[in-house]
Amino acid sequence: MVTDHNKALADESLSSVSLREITADTVLAVLRLAVAEDQKSFVATNAVSLAQALFAPEAWYRAIYLGDQPVGFVMLEDQTLRSRRHRPPKSSSGAS
Repeated sequence: MVTDHNKALADESLSSVSLREITADTVLAVLRLAVAEDQKSFVATNAVSLAQALFAPEAWYRAIYLGDQPVGFVMLEDQTLRSRRHRPPKSSSGAS
């Protein structure tokens, strides 16, 4: 369904699309986003995805903005994050 709000967003320049980190100030707006009813069986809600990301060091996620309006959410797996976040602590080698 195309609403006046969606039309206004579509009128903005595509150059204003950006990916932004989700912060304490923006998380509620991201949680309120939802896909169309006929797409709900394909993806988890943003709340579930963010909860999963807390326990998956390889999760990379961002809010999608059109101008200053959050319009989407993206999450993917990046295995390089796992190796960066789970490096063993450096051992201190000192002679006693």
